[in-house]
Amino acid sequence: MNRRVFALMSLAALNAPAWAAARKREALVIGNDAYPDVPLRNPGNDASAVSRSLIGLGFNVRLLRDAGWRSMIDAVQSFIAQSADADMRLVFYAGHGAQVRGQNYLIPVDAPMSSADELTARSLNANEILERLGRHAKGLNLVILDACRNNPANRYTLTADGRRLKVRGAAQGLAAMQPPSGTLIAFSTSPGQVADDGVQQANSLYTRHLLRNMATPGVSLEQMFKRVRIGVMRESAQRQRPWEESSLTVDYCLAGC
Repeated sequence: MNRRVFALMSLAALNAPAWAAARKREALVIGNDAYPDVPLRNPGNDASAVSRSLIGLGFNVRLLRDAGWRSMIDAVQSFIAQSADADMRLVFYAGHGAQVRGQNYLIPVDAPMSSADELTARSLNANEILERLGRHAKGLNLVILDACRNNPANRYTLTADGRRLKVRGAAQGLAAMQPPSGTLIAFSTSPGQVADDGVQQANSLYTRHLLRNMATPGVSLEQMFKRVRIGVMRESAQRQRPWEESSLTVDYCLAGC
């Protein structure tokens, strides 16, 4: 059964810490797991947990769970327009992602997966989202993709962990992306590889370590993601290696420097 639950919330951080009060920090958080044929376990949990952490850090958060194509498009367009004057724009996505002809796509729960052409026509191009965020003259951009799954556009079978897809005739994982000025892109695993959904856990392996480090004071983004990478690699016995691409020229700390 196609469970299509859509939640869009604008949440104000009423008890933001003093160091965050003067900043405008905007976040769009999406977690998709209710795919009809290839469901996932934890993206919704991941998105909700990340949202709660960001609210505590003074972000205004828009949260979507199990979003369809139209809902995702509307939310992204609104977010990009309304966050133009923000000091920090953060996008977090958990769910299925696909690499098609060198471009990365974030897959809505209602996307057709019978062919690559159908999939790309009804999914969000992550490269285009990144390019549009980079047009803003003010503030920094942080894009976190816990979505490095194999491409489900062709025939597929689920493996035991529920989030890895064996795909025939399609590229594995996500492709590397070039960040525009003032942007850091964080991938849950290295280009062309797949990520662990966290079976028998409340969150994916990557999001679990992200949550452990997000609210640590005095830690820059680069340091934070290095800690996340070390934790994920250690727990996965080196099988999953988180990856970042950055064009930042300043230190920025989510929990205050």
